[in-house]
Amino acid sequence: RIKKLFDLKLSKMKTNFEEAESCCDLLRMATAHRNASRFYGATNKWLESKWKYNVERIGRRYEEKLATIDQEMDAFFSSAFKESAQLMRLLSGLKDASKSNRASADRLSKLYKKAQSDLETKLRSTLETWERTVNQGLCYYDGVEVLRLLSAELGRGLDKHIDLANLPYDPREKVAHWESIMDESDPVESGLTGPKAEANFEEWAKRLDKLKSESKAKSIARGAFDFASRLIGVKWATHRTYEHYVKKFREITATQARYGQESLTAGDYERLQSAMDCIKGLADSLGRHVLEADRQFCHLLECCRKRLLDLLQDAMKSLETKDFAGFEA
Repeated sequence: RIKKLFDLKLSKMKTNFEEAESCCDLLRMATAHRNASRFYGATNKWLESKWKYNVERIGRRYEEKLATIDQEMDAFFSSAFKESAQLMRLLSGLKDASKSNRASADRLSKLYKKAQSDLETKLRSTLETWERTVNQGLCYYDGVEVLRLLSAELGRGLDKHIDLANLPYDPREKVAHWESIMDESDPVESGLTGPKAEANFEEWAKRLDKLKSESKAKSIARGAFDFASRLIGVKWATHRTYEHYVKKFREITATQARYGQESLTAGDYERLQSAMDCIKGLADSLGRHVLEADRQFCHLLECCRKRLLDLLQDAMKSLETKDFAGFEA
């Protein structure tokens, strides 16, 4: 009878642990683990051998759960703040445990303080690295994308586990600042025609070369960089800024090609020349980034040749028929 009572008691502790594990209730897990270990230690001589395995398994699963704190934090950073759900559950569980006076909460309280410290340290390093990277490479789109994700997580409760005053800047404010700069730094067609066009093309060529080379370098980066640099290199190399500007220049190429065709049809050769100069500048300076530019220029040039041949044939016919008015036209 005593053996059955002990079995029933341990069965309830095991069930309690498993239920707590399923909902990530770390304090309840710790309590169930502590109670099961102490109870088994006092009653094991009356228990079946299976309970030794069950109690040890509870201990292993408890340790494995605690080990996931560091794993989930690494996943949170390496995913650019996208994989956050499990980390938030763990941090909430640790925070709840830190408020308890139970003996089983002591270790969890210490783990929560360590997790807070690690989180702030990694955030500080990451934010400093992103600010440096963006300022050096002018890759605002990459920085904005990542800081928007972080800002969203802060709004979902991450800010309850850190002291924002310990960060180098408020990510939400930095996003607004970088977005204002982005609006001013995009290429516009007016800067790619006229007397300053050649200089502007060369400036953009250097900028895109730099962005592309840095993206390649980061994509193969490994242990030579600090924690935040490795994360930016390995997981966060989205090349968003480079891709954004390449897309912009592709759109400009397509627009100028359309202007050229329309001008050729309408006989507006001054506007045609302007469009061809712009596409030729794009092809010569940015052709390694905007492959369409050379194709569009060659296509428009061929259209001009055909148009010229048509005009010459019309002129010859006008001369043959002595239609001098048509020839002059």
